[in-house]
Amino acid sequence: MEKLVNFIQEKDVSKRMQHGPEVLTILRDVERSPDLDNDAETVDKIVEGLICWVTTNHYKVCLLGMESFEILVTRLKDKMKVHLKLLLPAVQDRLGDGKEQVREQAHGLLLKIMEFCTSPQMVWDKLMFGFKHKNNHVREITCSCLTATISTFGTKCLSFMRTVPHLCGLLEDANGQVRDAALNCLVEIYRHFGDKVRADIIKNGLPHGR
Repeated sequence: MEKLVNFIQEKDVSKRMQHGPEVLTILRDVERSPDLDNDAETVDKIVEGLICWVTTNHYKVCLLGMESFEILVTRLKDKMKVHLKLLLPAVQDRLGDGKEQVREQAHGLLLKIMEFCTSPQMVWDKLMFGFKHKNNHVREITCSCLTATISTFGTKCLSFMRTVPHLCGLLEDANGQVRDAALNCLVEIYRHFGDKVRADIIKNGLPHGR
């Protein structure tokens, strides 16, 4: 485990790239990291180190960091909940990354957190700001993530009524991809809720032609 922590705490980008695949292998292999599930102090060090990977400007290191967190979340489950105050803001920031691969990885990690670590509602309480974010990628992926949340976890996992006004507003967004993502999400919500949500959609108004 000491070797794993040393790899993760490495500051040099080239060495992070060199050790990244080994980090993933050790995290996946229970025999090579047998104490991970019960060693809270070591997990603290691993999380703090990997947060630096996720927030780095080097996109390949960032991807390695998020993939490492996917393994941790899947393996440790609700034991990772204590680390979400650090992890969620770092992942949310990647939703606005200039590289599509990074945005998609961040999207996938958020769904993993909802599946294995904590409730979708808890995650969405932190994600709501994304609908009004100045970065159009964040607005778009936030809508797409909500659509995926509904498809994956069903309608009982969230209070969706809070999101309808935001989605209706985004139908007039200056960015076409944001508009499309918002519309797709509203369609998914309507498909599940039907007339229960129709009144809210009408109340918040739909742009002409929608």
